[in-house]
Amino acid sequence: MTAFVWVAIGGAAGACSRYAVGLALGRSAAAWATLSVNVIGCLLMGFIWHYIAARYPQWWAASGAPLLVTGFCGAFTTMSAFAFESRQLAIMVGNWQAVAYVLLTVALSICALVSGASIARALL
Repeated sequence: MTAFVWVAIGGAAGACSRYAVGLALGRSAAAWATLSVNVIGCLLMGFIWHYIAARYPQWWAASGAPLLVTGFCGAFTTMSAFAFESRQLAIMVGNWQAVAYVLLTVALSICALVSGASIARALL
């Protein structure tokens, strides 16, 4: 149960941070805000994963990963989780499978977005 609390705290901070970036860059720069949080989130995820996990392994396992990775980075940007999982996949099963996963994820996500919009238009 404690991990859920850490995820919630980190998630609230990450979501508010993402919203703040959007406000700072303005509504007309929405794509740039998304790009910014995706890149910053991935950079932060890489740093957190290697630095904090190595320096504080006990805290990392119990609280750090749920708070910072799943919670904060997950709410700040889903791209960080996607990048992290893609890298893990490359390590575990190989680069080609990871590339296929990345391409399939992007293609299917765009198709799903277009399909969802089409379904909504049909219902309207």
